[in-house]
Amino acid sequence: MEPKSLFLICKRQKSGLRMITMGLMAMLKREVEDVAFFKPIVTSPKGDTDIKFITTYFKLKQNPDTAWGITREEAKSLISNGQDQTVYEKIMERYNQLLSKYDFVLCQGMGYIQNDRLQEDSLDLKIAKNLQIPVILIMNAANFKTAKEAENAILDLKHTASIDNLSLLDIFFNRVPVKLLDNIKQKNSDSLCVFALPEVPELSQPTMADIASQTGAKIVSKDSSMLDRTVKDTKVAAMMLENYLLYLKEGDLIIVPADRSDIIVGTFLANLSHNYPSLAGILLTGNKQIAKTVDALISETDIPMLPMIALETDTQTAAFKVEGVSAQITLQSERKIALALGLFNDHVAANILKKRISLSTPKTMTPVRFSYMLYEKARAFKTRILLPESEDERILRAADNVLRRKLCEITLLGNPKNIKRRCSLLGLDLSKANIVDPNSWNRMDEFVDTFYHLRKHKGIIKQIAREMK
Repeated sequence: MEPKSLFLICKRQKSGLRMITMGLMAMLKREVEDVAFFKPIVTSPKGDTDIKFITTYFKLKQNPDTAWGITREEAKSLISNGQDQTVYEKIMERYNQLLSKYDFVLCQGMGYIQNDRLQEDSLDLKIAKNLQIPVILIMNAANFKTAKEAENAILDLKHTASIDNLSLLDIFFNRVPVKLLDNIKQKNSDSLCVFALPEVPELSQPTMADIASQTGAKIVSKDSSMLDRTVKDTKVAAMMLENYLLYLKEGDLIIVPADRSDIIVGTFLANLSHNYPSLAGILLTGNKQIAKTVDALISETDIPMLPMIALETDTQTAAFKVEGVSAQITLQSERKIALALGLFNDHVAANILKKRISLSTPKTMTPVRFSYMLYEKARAFKTRILLPESEDERILRAADNVLRRKLCEITLLGNPKNIKRRCSLLGLDLSKANIVDPNSWNRMDEFVDTFYHLRKHKGIIKQIAREMK
């Protein structure tokens, strides 16, 4: 197969470059035998999170050390000395090494960095031109108010590609206001496709794990899986408990001094109560430990524990640190990964994109490609799955993942109130699942009769069939 490649370049901050890269890499893994990932410019080869994420999550065969071209500092030094051509030659050498070994190389630009010299010099575009790689331009469309703004943006991007002699394959508008989605999708032509993905607030909101890693907070919770909960807002608990409870909202992170035992216990109780929203977690502040009696009270239960982290700073400093945290998709972000891939598959026509990249079907079947094909078949057949063990944490987490990827429809069998409460405690969103209560289902008699007729030859009587519901 003739080697091919594609270069992803974003033109605005927070354009969702990693999400688009994930979606395209998932598609390529389905269609191509051997795929490689390449970033022409990196800040630190060993610490590049994009390289680590993509090569690890997609189980790429390549050595991560082959996934970059030149460091940012070296590029700046060479360019400042008028040695631009040397930059391109160094990148070309490492890029060609991948082309010689792999069927397809997916290249990713630096990402948008404000007030960056290399960004101002449009180095990504120049690299794409010199390496002669087809380009997909990605833009954050969150601030678009009208379809006319999208039209103007398309013209600007086409003009940019034209003056830089780029081979512009497609344009991706990400974080598009829902009301503009259909208008933007109508802008396709034979020479250029415009793909539009809607704004999904959760992808722009940090998780408890993001806050812990970026602020350096200590993880107090014993169950690390609970750190995947999304933080929608923060609340600094400075009031008396009875007043503080009035301000709680869905997805709140509660910032509270570690010695405020009343607030800590009250927050756990509120999270368990049907009368209060599901919270994201607690951030303890100060250089004191949570009281042992309080810790014993809230931790030794069979109920999922609200995630808790701690910073040894004053409350105001902790709040400022949290304010500076950005949302990330990491290897531990299972729910966000599922949501991002589901969003991409739902709004990007893979058959159209595949034809535009001119991908041919590989001759062999790999385990990874087989699993991706199963995902595609599940989506195509719109399968319905009934899950009877509907209060089991493993079942609920799996259902949440499946719904986010939009693989099939889910029906949970059980008490709706209990299931919803369990999901709330686990921080899961199963609002798109159908919940059937066997004790009040209006088709239960029909179900019992069908089951009885199917099993009566094995000695099942009707009363037993009813009790087996």
